[in-house]
Amino acid sequence: MFYKKIQLDYIIKGGIKVLLKKDFLFKMIENKEINSCTIVGKPTKELQEVYFSNGDLMELFQKYNIENPLQEFDHTPISIYFPKTNRKQCSEICSITIGNEVLNEKNINKIIKNFLIESFDYYQISLPPYYIDKIVSNELLTFGDMLILIKDTRAEISMKIGKSPQLLCDMKNGRAKIGIETLALLKQEYPLLPWDEFIESFIIRNDRE
Repeated sequence: MFYKKIQLDYIIKGGIKVLLKKDFLFKMIENKEINSCTIVGKPTKELQEVYFSNGDLMELFQKYNIENPLQEFDHTPISIYFPKTNRKQCSEICSITIGNEVLNEKNINKIIKNFLIESFDYYQISLPPYYIDKIVSNELLTFGDMLILIKDTRAEISMKIGKSPQLLCDMKNGRAKIGIETLALLKQEYPLLPWDEFIESFIIRNDRE
């Protein structure tokens, strides 16, 4: 499985800073750079039992005083998902996605403390269940997958990293090689995405060719 408890060195706007992913996530929230996030980790026994018995998750949020107001059509800004691998549902790993309405350090810390035994990874987006399943199942990620996960438009991405939209399109379609410089620029601009999983997929794919 790709998930590991790791610390990363990030290059942030000219300076090298060693930050835990969680700390970096909080900086992005504080600077209003993101409007949602996803945490992947090992769920507590309590969360497992409530989820798989179809219990009332809202009662669990209220028990720990975690903000998660009920919205229209019974939607809530926080959602919990247990992924599937080999068509079987996992119980030892889950994702928790936090929407903009309740996206703050205090709420996230409560979620981590009360719902997770261990945090494996932090993402700066609402990571769709399809991609959570794909990562947990060790399926290979493509450059096209990464472009989908980046919420900016192709033109906005190009402007931020100083590369042409056509180059990104050619990399996506296999007409151009994925350059190390381009990858480094993307990781710098969008650090909390599944880059480690993509790079591992990239290496595996090249070894097969």
